[in-house]
Amino acid sequence: MPKLPAIIPRSGTKNLYMRVRRPDTGKPAWCSLGTPDRAEAERRRPKRYAQFLEKHPSCATPPDRLAQLRDMIIEGDRQIRSQISLDDRRKAAEAIRTSMAVRVQSVQEMALTRDFSFYRMHFPNASEDECLAMIRCHWQTLKDIQSTDEAILDIAAPTSADSEDYDAPKFSTVADAFLSEARFTDKDTKQRAAAVRDFVSVVGDRPIDSYTKEDMRAFKKVLLDSPAKWQTLKATRGKTFKEAARIARDVGLPTLSAASIRDKRYQLQKVFEYGVANYDNVYNIFADERGWAKRKTAANQRSAFNDDELSALVSGLDEKHFWLTWLGIATGARLEEITRLKPEDIRVNTEVPHILIKGTKTDSSHRAVPIHPRLVELGLHPKVPIVRSKARDVADATSKSFGRLLKRLGLKRPGLSFHSLRHTFVVKCRQASVDHEARERILGHTLDGMNAQYGDDYASEAIDKKLLEVRATEIAKLHLVL
Repeated sequence: MPKLPAIIPRSGTKNLYMRVRRPDTGKPAWCSLGTPDRAEAERRRPKRYAQFLEKHPSCATPPDRLAQLRDMIIEGDRQIRSQISLDDRRKAAEAIRTSMAVRVQSVQEMALTRDFSFYRMHFPNASEDECLAMIRCHWQTLKDIQSTDEAILDIAAPTSADSEDYDAPKFSTVADAFLSEARFTDKDTKQRAAAVRDFVSVVGDRPIDSYTKEDMRAFKKVLLDSPAKWQTLKATRGKTFKEAARIARDVGLPTLSAASIRDKRYQLQKVFEYGVANYDNVYNIFADERGWAKRKTAANQRSAFNDDELSALVSGLDEKHFWLTWLGIATGARLEEITRLKPEDIRVNTEVPHILIKGTKTDSSHRAVPIHPRLVELGLHPKVPIVRSKARDVADATSKSFGRLLKRLGLKRPGLSFHSLRHTFVVKCRQASVDHEARERILGHTLDGMNAQYGDDYASEAIDKKLLEVRATEIAKLHLVL
C-alpha cells in the first residue's frame, strides 16, 4: 500500500477528507472519509484510499511507460531504416536524415498543440502530466539516435571496394576549387582560406569523404579555446592554430567572439556543400548549426544615424571623407563598393544620370543607381576624389579613418559605423515610401523572377531608360539630410 494521504478538513462540510491525486489523470481530487470524527477517519483511511485507487487505476507506473515508449521508438526507427534501400549510400543517408528530422518536428508539434492521441492510443489511462513526460522521453530518444549518427555515417562512409575505384580529393584541394570558382573578393577569400587552414591544422588534410562529426567536434573544441588575432599575439605568433588554443587556455588569453566562431563554421559549411555537390559520398559535417553560438542579427550589430547625427556628420566632413560619405548617404552602397568606383562608373552626362556599382556580395548586387539631385547640387562628376588612401586594403583603412572621424565629431557610439549609412538609407526609403522593388535593386539585393531579369549584366540595366527613370523618380523622393 502506498503512503496514505493526510486527513484534512474541507470548507463547507463537517466531514474530513483526504487530498489525493488521481493516478489515471494526474489531477488532484478530494476523497471523503464520511465522518467528522478524527479517530474514525483514521480507521477508515486505508480502506477508502484503496477503494479510490481501485476506482481510478493507472495502466502502468510512469517509469514502466517511459521504458516501453523508448523501446517502441527504437524499434520503429529500426523498421524505418530497414525499408530504405542501401544501393545508393548517399541517397540512403539523406533519406535517414530527412526521416529523423520529420519525426523530431512531429514530436515538437505534438508538444506545442498538446496532442496526446498517439500516447493515449498505447497507454489509454495516461494522465496529462504523464503524456508530457512521454513527449519529453520521445523527443530525447530521437535526439539520442540522431546525435550518434551511427547508421548515417556507416551508410555514408565509402567501402573498401569503392576506394579501389574512386579516390576522393583531399579537403584542401576541394577548398581551393571552391574558392577559385566562387569569385569572392580578396578579403572574403582570405577569411575562407583562413578557416580552411585552421580546420586542416586541427584534424588534418584528408580525403573529403572521410570526415565525420567527431572531426567537427574536435575542431569546435579547439575553436572555443582559440584566442582572437592569435597570429599577431606575442605568446602565439608562429604557432599552429591548435597550439595557440592550448596556450590561450593555459594563460587565459581573450578568446574568439561568438560571431567569429559562427563565421568559421559557416565558411567550412560552404566548402563541404561544394564537396557534396561535386563529389561522391561526401557528408557535410557542418550542416547543422544547432549547438553553435548564435549570430547577432544585422539590426543588432549596426544602427542607423538619426537626423541630428546625420546633420552633424555632414557639417563636420573633411575633404578626405566628403564624397565617400555623401555617396554612402545617397546610394546606400557598401563601403567596399564605393571604394571600387572608377571615373567611368559615374555617368552624369546621360539622359538619366547614374552610377554603376560593382557589387561585392553576389552577381545580382551589380547595379545602376540613379544619382540623387543633392549629389548634382554638390557638384558630383567623374573626376571627384572619392577615396584618398594608398593602403593595401583601402576599404579597411577607410573604415577605420571614418571611425576616427565619428569620434572626432563626438558621434561615436556602439553600432555606429560607415555601414550605418546603408541602414540610414533604408530608413529614409521607408519614410519616403520608396517602391520596395526599386529600393531592393538600388541596395543590390537579390530579387526573383522578372525583377532580376538583368542579373549581373548591369550594363544592360544601365541603358534601360525606362527602368532608370522609375528608379530616379523613387530616389528623388528621399530627404537625405534635414
